[in-house]
Amino acid sequence: MNTKETMKVSNCGIKKLFGRFSSLAALITALTFGNPALAVPITFDFDFFDSSGTLIGDGFYTFDDIAPGTKASFASLTNFSWGFSVPGLGLSLDSSAGDVPSTDSLTNEGILLTGAVGSRTLSFFDDVAVKILHQDISRAFPIGIEFDDGDPTAVTYVESVSAANIPRFSVGTFIAREVAAVPEPATVTLMGLALAGMGYRRRKATD
Repeated sequence: MNTKETMKVSNCGIKKLFGRFSSLAALITALTFGNPALAVPITFDFDFFDSSGTLIGDGFYTFDDIAPGTKASFASLTNFSWGFSVPGLGLSLDSSAGDVPSTDSLTNEGILLTGAVGSRTLSFFDDVAVKILHQDISRAFPIGIEFDDGDPTAVTYVESVSAANIPRFSVGTFIAREVAAVPEPATVTLMGLALAGMGYRRRKATD
């Protein structure tokens, strides 16, 4: 086989390889860019404030992403974990300890995301009542942190319960902001391959 024939065979093999590669790239592109609500983990950081606006605690929510502008019940969230800490009030809640995000109904209560993807805010809803209590189950009911369906920034800190079952509480506000996701190296590589494949397909279409 002479040099020209060898080059033809090599070029043919490369074209076949890029043909397969471009098909794979199209699939990767569709999965990566065509579905913004793809089930990937997303995190929201919480800041808790007292009635004077002083920062007194923090927390997090992590779950598989949901479509923007839609409500999701606690029961529907997948890979869901959360934790809140307000040290000055003696409040420390964590899903890994068995604490619950709702004492009424995991299907009637949940979250709502608003804003542009990457900078969304999180608020809570209750389709039946008004209050959404995240309870410390190791302590007396209703010790925990309570959110309000009617006010997307209001929060009540239930610190303790007296012998007469009278809760001691204080009020404040909270903010829950989306944490910008940092792509993993493998994801960046796949995105690069997808873009390269798209470029090859376009060039091939113009030849």
